[in-house]
Amino acid sequence: TITQADAMTIMQSADDSGIVSIDLTTTDVTGYFVGVQYTGALYNLGYRLIQDARYLAWEGVFLEYLTKLEKDDKSFLEIPIFELDVLNDMTSNKIVDLPPFSLAARFETMQVVTDLTCAGDTDSSCPKWDHCITLLADCFDDDSTSRRRTSEVGGADNEFIRYITPFRRNVGKWESDRSPLLPLFYPTQATKTCNVTGLATGGEWRLTTSLRLSNYVSNKRLAPTSILPIIFDDYDADATSHKMEFDSLAAYNANKSLSFTVSNSISKILLVATISGHGDCEFESTSHHYQINDKIYSIDFFGAGTMWGCDDTTYVGEIPNQAGTSNYGRDGWCDGAPVQMHSFDITDAVSTTTINNLTYSAMSYGDDDKRWYASVKHVYLPPTTLTDGCDGYMLISAYLSFYQEI
Repeated sequence: TITQADAMTIMQSADDSGIVSIDLTTTDVTGYFVGVQYTGALYNLGYRLIQDARYLAWEGVFLEYLTKLEKDDKSFLEIPIFELDVLNDMTSNKIVDLPPFSLAARFETMQVVTDLTCAGDTDSSCPKWDHCITLLADCFDDDSTSRRRTSEVGGADNEFIRYITPFRRNVGKWESDRSPLLPLFYPTQATKTCNVTGLATGGEWRLTTSLRLSNYVSNKRLAPTSILPIIFDDYDADATSHKMEFDSLAAYNANKSLSFTVSNSISKILLVATISGHGDCEFESTSHHYQINDKIYSIDFFGAGTMWGCDDTTYVGEIPNQAGTSNYGRDGWCDGAPVQMHSFDITDAVSTTTINNLTYSAMSYGDDDKRWYASVKHVYLPPTTLTDGCDGYMLISAYLSFYQEI
């Protein structure tokens, strides 16, 4: 509905054919709502791109998530890494002082705790696009360095966490369990320092990050004491990019095998993998399969390309109501969230007396209208159509983590 005066203006603008050109634009204005955190502090609600009550519901869910983090008052040992360090299309390095391995290994839980903020105090001060941030443990020698990576960063053989930046939100806060990756920081049990590297693309972000060790156990326990990166013959540690092109199933899945042996002193083995699809794979479903001898362990991203696939993960820390299409499901990741680390106990699949064989492969799937319309109602169906690759690329860091009694 428009006023009579506006209607007259439109009529007067018409050319001889009676055609009027109208440009539709949007203007960011101060929000209609304000939130209050449980501490009493004001909370900056996000962008009201979703024009219904879900806009408020998701913010409420995210506030509950933040409250849970703030109220987590268990005792822990904190190892600082970054303190408002600026990542702006560049590398940030910190030499981190580590506690003795004999102490660190007595804690059952190692979390990566991160606050991701912007140059200013409001959402509008943040970069507008979504990109990757990766943190690397360069602990194997004093001369370790990391190079600037092309495309999206991530997938190195010493990566311990990967984040996706949000579309202009200033409220990133996450506590991510990375307990199996403790040996990345201790290539030997005598290690005392580690060079931690942060890499980012896509504008200025400020990172405050620490390692948090909790749940101390004084008695004997199983602890991760060594780690094996899962890399294949085509992996180049000196490359400027670790992306794996997924243009065809045959090419992508070729030469993805390795062999390994296990000492009989090992009591437990975990397979852990952080996987995300980018480029033209961003909205395409994929599945990923690790075969250890005769057992297969699978990961699928069947929420990719769905209407609410990412906003429906707000309860675990995905930032809602961003200034972009953050609601859509992605291929193993969401804007404004850590990329999940998937973990499998493969102890029963592994032999300590013979050589073990590991093979990795992936599948890709097409879109269909039935899945899309179901996802509009928050119902998620598996894809049914196989494709020959998704024409983008995957970022993968995967490890075997070996546990011994200490």
